[in-house]
Amino acid sequence: MPIDSSLGEVVDRLTEVESRLAHQEDWLELLDRTLVDQQRHIERLERQLLILNQRVENTRTSQDDDAPSWRPEDDVPPHY
Repeated sequence: MPIDSSLGEVVDRLTEVESRLAHQEDWLELLDRTLVDQQRHIERLERQLLILNQRVENTRTSQDDDAPSWRPEDDVPPHY
């Protein structure tokens, strides 16, 4: 009778371990999908940032070409 009892305990423990493993596999799959989605989002944001930085640099360059670095109007108080 002790052999049947210990065998039953082993089966119960094995069932519990299998259940936990299945649960962990589900979580791991969910975390993996989340990580992939976040990486895609980061890459998209990096591309947008690069484009915005290029636009800012182009704007600065065009302003430097079009306007003198100092204008007399810049020194006039606003109430004049």
